[in-house]
Amino acid sequence: MGSGFAFGNLNAENLFVCNDYEEGWTASVLTFFICGDAGVVIHKTNDYLNEISGQNSLEFGSAMETEEWPANQRIFRVQICMEPSFLKSYGSNQLDSLPLQLKNLIEGNKQEDFILPGTTTPAMQLAIGQILTCPYRMEKARQLLCEGKLSVATVANIVGYANTGHFAVAFKRKFSISPSACRLGEKPTI
Repeated sequence: MGSGFAFGNLNAENLFVCNDYEEGWTASVLTFFICGDAGVVIHKTNDYLNEISGQNSLEFGSAMETEEWPANQRIFRVQICMEPSFLKSYGSNQLDSLPLQLKNLIEGNKQEDFILPGTTTPAMQLAIGQILTCPYRMEKARQLLCEGKLSVATVANIVGYANTGHFAVAFKRKFSISPSACRLGEKPTI
């Protein structure tokens, strides 16, 4: 992957932050390793992958993996999921620079699982920042909480927060009320 392809203007409807993978997964996962280093064993192939800060990987498939890292080391990574159809909207000159495996997915061809490692460029770092601060995430959270059907933890997970406390702080900063109060019917400041 490396620096050969940039995603241009990100559309929150087509990209989403990954939390859990489900059976029958069809999306590709672009992972950015922000801090901390880990080793990963991919069970299907017995391959070993080093996940290192400043690196990224593009993967497709449902192979189980085991991650290992030193005790007391914090790992921070951002995983962005893309349906292959997302890339169909790009011009052929941009698609030409894609790896063959990703082109196969876009064209609907059968593709074996793959992992393509790369180096995170400054442009990619900027894109990560835009994704993490995307106003769409909090607006989606507000809508889900106002419906009152899902728990705060579930909503936090849906919009890409692994830590409910961090989500609550960000939500309150944006809307001046807690997610729990919003869920119970209090109207947030928009």
